[in-house]
This record gives sequence, structure tokens and C-alpha cells, in this order.
Amino acid sequence: MPKKSSKLIWLTSMGQNMYENLNPYWAYCERFKNVPEQIALLHAIEMNAEKDRTVRAFSIISGQYCKNKQINIAGISFDDEDVRGFSEKAEAVFKKASAENMKLIVDVSLTTWSFVPIYLMKMTRNYHNIVKSLVYFQYSEHCLRSRPYPLIPRPSTTFHDLLAESGKKDRKEQVRCAKQHSM
Repeated sequence: MPKKSSKLIWLTSMGQNMYENLNPYWAYCERFKNVPEQIALLHAIEMNAEKDRTVRAFSIISGQYCKNKQINIAGISFDDEDVRGFSEKAEAVFKKASAENMKLIVDVSLTTWSFVPIYLMKMTRNYHNIVKSLVYFQYSEHCLRSRPYPLIPRPSTTFHDLLAESGKKDRKEQVRCAKQHSM
């Protein structure tokens, strides 16, 4: 019987701006007071400068929520004109998580390429046994996507776990129970 792992990989792709990547992650860390062991950041080849800034920012946010944990952040480049190539690189993350008995948190909040959330959701379905959450971070106004999470009024955002909301997992109940036990 395989050993149960509690290690997590946050999987996301580059957004139109850095905060599109950071805000869902920031909200997750704030909500669950935890950070994943790894972050996989899919990015177009020509987005290296943005990727580097985003990786540094992920590291800073992670350090705010878990000072004693080393976070491995991997940038995974792809050609944004090669949908099949993207699919293969994204699936490699799912296969790695499966092989290493890790759980994935898949962020489909970003608005850069329309095919990205479609493929990530397809892979979430195909690898459902290793996906802990399918995250979508909703803003009340599109302009809020370019603001850092601490500067956005909380009523202006909604953190969705699409798997829990679809009935696969009841995350809201788990969060409620965790809060009751911590009081």
C-alpha cells in the first residue's frame, strides 16, 4: 500500500501581471496558514524576466507563512504557440506528483492563455486521485487583478476550491471544523 503524503505542489501558469499569480497563492497561505513544499510555475519562454520577479515574490510570501520550510520553486518554460508542448510539460508535473506521492493544488485563476485552464482542468480530472484542490480566485472587478492581495478589500475577492464546490470534497466543512478545534 502506498505511503500517504502530505506534501503539496502548487501548480500555476504566468498571469498577465505578477499579482495574478501571487494573489491566489497569498490567499491560500493566509487561509490555511500553510505553504506547499513546491511551486511549479508554467511560463512562456519570452516571460523570463517576469518569471524571475514572480519566483522571488513567491519566495517572500512563503517566508511570511512558514519561516522554517524550504520551498522549491521551479519555472517551467513552454512555447505559447505550441499547445501540445504545453500539455506535455504540464502533464509532467502531474506525473511527478503521482510518482512522488504528492498532492497538487492547481490554480486556474489566470487569464493569459485560454487553453491553459482547459488543459489543467482536463489533467485534474485525469489525475483526480492526486489533486487536493482546483483553485479559482475571483475578483469583483477586473482591475483588482493588478493589485497586491493585502491591498484588496476581502469582500472584493472569493477564493473558490472548485472541487469542493462540485461536491468532490467538502473543504468549507473542513475549514470550519479546523477553526472550531483551534479555538
